[in-house]
Amino acid sequence: MIHTLFTIIFRVCIWPFSSERAAKIAYRFASSPSSKILVHLYAYLFGINKDEAEFPLYEYSSIQALFQRKLKTGIRPLDTERSAIVSPVDGVIVALGACAEDISIKVKGESYTANDLLGSKHGNHAYHNGSFLVIYMPPGDYHHVHSPFTGQVVAAKHIRGRNFPLFSSSHKYAPGIYRRNTRQVNYLIPEYSTYCDHSCAPVALIQVASALVGTIINRFDIEKVKEQRPSFAKGEELGYFTFGSTVILVFPPGNIMLTDALHSGQPIRVGQKIAEFIS
Repeated sequence: MIHTLFTIIFRVCIWPFSSERAAKIAYRFASSPSSKILVHLYAYLFGINKDEAEFPLYEYSSIQALFQRKLKTGIRPLDTERSAIVSPVDGVIVALGACAEDISIKVKGESYTANDLLGSKHGNHAYHNGSFLVIYMPPGDYHHVHSPFTGQVVAAKHIRGRNFPLFSSSHKYAPGIYRRNTRQVNYLIPEYSTYCDHSCAPVALIQVASALVGTIINRFDIEKVKEQRPSFAKGEELGYFTFGSTVILVFPPGNIMLTDALHSGQPIRVGQKIAEFIS
């Protein structure tokens, strides 16, 4: 009974704000100079680390400018070991593990297939016996997305959906949230090496939009990815979110192993080792 009541409240209060129209309205306000008066309050409420930000708080002209802030140079050490795969984002690990044959990914008690997340008919086969990692990016965290290894973006797809919030309780009241929310799927292949040959499936980096997010900004032209196959060095920026978000990595089987020390609930930072290529 209580769960049903909270589900109704959640849907009545949140659903109207999960649309693209609501996202555009929120973005206009957050980007406007009038939102500058809320910058310090936003930083306080969401625990932004002011010492890591590129500029002092008073220099950010709006909430959006603060949210999209860059970090001071060198603040995120990069694991430069050639075989190391690093975290593309700052955040908290929500789930990780192996992709089973029937159910690929389990998050917060819900089950997703690779096809659900990728918007594909072939994902379940390509990533069977692979592995996955889900990283939630709290509102106060750094929200730029970086390449987890040196390689190329060989395909990318934008999937339109809702913009439900991604905090932990959302899964109770909006089931299937990762397949319902707007997301972008980037397919990445590592540079040719002993760790991967041309028969390897690409690594899928899925950017999931959250509440009041209307845009995922890329450092490459998503419409020309297949022709241009943009290259990125490990740690180089791929793009960023315009508000809160989650990133899901789906690794193909055979040549990638998640780092043993990782666990659910663990904070993670850009450049920190999360997996490695194995020969």
